[in-house]
Amino acid sequence: MAGPPPSVERLQRDILNLDTAIRGRIDELPTNCRSDKDLYSTTRDLRGQLQEMKMKIDELVKLKPTIAKIVLEGEHFEQLIVEFRNSMDWNKNALALAATKVRQQLEKDAREQLFARDTPSSGDGLRHRTTDMKSSEADAARATERLSSLVSKMGERANFAEEHMAGLVESSSLLSRAGTEFTDQATHIQTGHKLLSKFERRELTDKVLVLLALCFYLVTIYYILHKRVLSRFPDVFYYLLLF
Repeated sequence: MAGPPPSVERLQRDILNLDTAIRGRIDELPTNCRSDKDLYSTTRDLRGQLQEMKMKIDELVKLKPTIAKIVLEGEHFEQLIVEFRNSMDWNKNALALAATKVRQQLEKDAREQLFARDTPSSGDGLRHRTTDMKSSEADAARATERLSSLVSKMGERANFAEEHMAGLVESSSLLSRAGTEFTDQATHIQTGHKLLSKFERRELTDKVLVLLALCFYLVTIYYILHKRVLSRFPDVFYYLLLF
């Protein structure tokens, strides 16, 4: 009976190598991690290896149809996948537990170092506390001075803002009055334009009426002359026309 495909054997070997490497690094975690930075870097790398192990197991699961054709190998495939996943879960839990213990140890060491720095002799402690009190008082005085200066500057800015706002209100009022005046001027101009147009039409009408009156006057004079004078001397009028 043929054995498993080379790809399956390669994945099994890679998963076993990753499992061994991860367990070794977890055991060395308390020794290699001397600071929070080391702990963060190491746990990040281990999580990356665990993710790689999970991807390898998922690739191995995808080859299940190929393994199912091999009777003897197929019988142990499911058990092998379960063992790999159990190993991965164990590594996750072991990593979390080891990281917690290392973090607690680092915090304990930091507290001890801080306590060792803060417990000198009684005279040194008194001088240290006195110096701290004076420094705190000086810091408080400087903070109060800065706060007073800040309040003063804020008051000046508030006054400037009020003056600026009053100027804006006055400018807005002037602009409003100017707009009203411009509107009135525009109304007057429109009224004057209408009056001028009306006067122009009336002037034209007057000219037409004068012209009609003049024509009527001339026609009347002609009619009178024709009836009273020219009708008596028709031949003379005819000769006058010929000349």
